[in-house]
Amino acid sequence: MYPKSLAIFALLASFLLAGLVLVACGETQPTTSPPLPSQATTAAQKEPETASEGQVQQEEENDEDLVKAVALLYQMKGHLYASRELWEQGHQLAPAHAAHPQSELLALVADDLAAKQPGSEVQLRQALERLPKLVAENTAPAGEIQEAYEAALAAIDGAITTLAGEQRNDPAFVAQVIVRVLDGVSREYAEAVQEEQGYNLEEYQDAYGFLQVTRQAFDRIAETVKAKEAKEYAEIQEAFEELAKTFSAATAPPSPPTDPSLVSAATKTIQAELGEVFGFTVSEAPGGNEGVLTAIREQVERAIREYEEGEVEEAYELAASAYLDGFERLEGELLGKDPELVETLEIQFKELRDKIKAGAPVEELRAIQKQIEENLEKVDEILEGGKQ
Repeated sequence: MYPKSLAIFALLASFLLAGLVLVACGETQPTTSPPLPSQATTAAQKEPETASEGQVQQEEENDEDLVKAVALLYQMKGHLYASRELWEQGHQLAPAHAAHPQSELLALVADDLAAKQPGSEVQLRQALERLPKLVAENTAPAGEIQEAYEAALAAIDGAITTLAGEQRNDPAFVAQVIVRVLDGVSREYAEAVQEEQGYNLEEYQDAYGFLQVTRQAFDRIAETVKAKEAKEYAEIQEAFEELAKTFSAATAPPSPPTDPSLVSAATKTIQAELGEVFGFTVSEAPGGNEGVLTAIREQVERAIREYEEGEVEEAYELAASAYLDGFERLEGELLGKDPELVETLEIQFKELRDKIKAGAPVEELRAIQKQIEENLEKVDEILEGGKQ
């Protein structure tokens, strides 16, 4: 019996050992051939590099978009600064500037706010929409109207915090926002002051408000700028002082008005010095005037396509950007050559935005697009002719 039992035990042990070997082989040996060493190395080298390049590009685009969005919120504050000063002086244009943040700019940042913190765009809208009526009627106690201004400004600051977080206090970031808002100062002033036609008060007051908000922002980072580059700090201060002579009051420019080229030179000095201090490039629009015109046409076309697909808010934002980030870049140069064409295109861009907001038929939008295209051709001819 013992030899037989031993034989059975040995047989079972051999089966068990064979099973363990098979399991081990299944765990350690691949079912397919491994990649060649050269292939594995190439993949390991290329994949992180590609991901890194894509990540850097995406981060740069995100940073640029964030600067743009926060600059729009700064412009909202600029409109309210001008409006409040005008209201305190009983000026008739105070309600118009009180309305601009909601009517012209809110749609351009609403999606960004909603994506970052749902409901924050509603809070901003509610704070902004109450003010224009109060200012226009001007029957409420002065304290109540002042509180409405403060509430609207606080809501804008809250929106800046929502979008930028702690970055809103980073001097380099603030400097980039200042650079972008200063574009609006020189552009609006150039549009306001037209030879032989007096000046456009509302455009001047826009520029005035934008300058106040940039000056306030610079004061927040002034010590950092001075510590980094004392010479550049002094030049920036001097340029702001020159601008203050032109924008001494919200009501109207000095008489005679400052030449727009001097305002442009002062703003460009500030922009260039800030770029030098913080190490970023202040660049003109890519492709010059031709590049701007191409971008305008593309944005108008994209706006109408988005509208056709039911994306009304996106369509409105693109149409507004075609004007604010596109055509307004050309206005300063164009105003001295054909102010009537500038006015015509302003009306047409506004009509495009209004019809998008009103839900007009696509055919009506296409008709306006055609008119804009025809007039942009005239702009191209005028600006190109000026180079010869």
